[in-house]
Amino acid sequence: MKEHEYSTPSTPPSSGLVEKNYKKTLKILTQQERPSAVLCTLMNWLESYRQSRKMGWSRAWNKYGLTTFQSFKVHAKNDQDILLQGFQLLDKIPQVPTQARPFIQSLRQEDNIMAFLFFSEYQEQGQYYESVTLSLGRKVKDQARFRDRLDLVFDARIRNNQVQKLDRLRIYIDPFQTDQKEPLWQLKIEGGWPVHVQETFAHLCELSWTWEEKTEKHWQHWTSQYIDYFGTRSFDLDESFLHHPHAQRAYVETTCIT
Repeated sequence: MKEHEYSTPSTPPSSGLVEKNYKKTLKILTQQERPSAVLCTLMNWLESYRQSRKMGWSRAWNKYGLTTFQSFKVHAKNDQDILLQGFQLLDKIPQVPTQARPFIQSLRQEDNIMAFLFFSEYQEQGQYYESVTLSLGRKVKDQARFRDRLDLVFDARIRNNQVQKLDRLRIYIDPFQTDQKEPLWQLKIEGGWPVHVQETFAHLCELSWTWEEKTEKHWQHWTSQYIDYFGTRSFDLDESFLHHPHAQRAYVETTCIT
């Protein structure tokens, strides 16, 4: 195993840091003067700490069992079509709770909305997936450490070295609350969705290929080299919906409802 390559954990690490050590640990990481193995350990402790308090972008559902191999920043002005497609998808999903709609609408109208695209390889209970996450959020007013979050996660199962059709859509609606550890609302929808879901997934898969060549779209913080859920592709595939250095490109079916 090469330096900076680490296996993805299947379960969360135990709670590591306490508040009084947070700034000290962050300073050590920022200086990057310790051996790589030490920095990796400290970074993953820090991520566990941040996740449990919903600080920054760290959440459990975009960390465990997966390796994110592409990360892109979605700009509110230049990439409005992506944001619009995501919110229109939510409009068309009847399973989204009525109580969650006001939060979704407020995020839709947010002038300072933050958005990212994450492309990942994902493992869950012995199953393998290609996974695409459209991640939306904003800083919590008067609490800049924390974020409101809303994620759309598209999972396509892999069998016999080939990606299959879109298998499920996961939705995490998570306005920040100090006493709420789990997302306030979370849904898992397996088929029976409107064709708009297929179209959105197809569009995002397209971006995995076209944005790979656009370096200005890439998002990579210096900390990612020390976080074990970022890395390169490891699934050996013949066909892939997502950018792959060796696999043939597969295309998402959008002409029918799954």
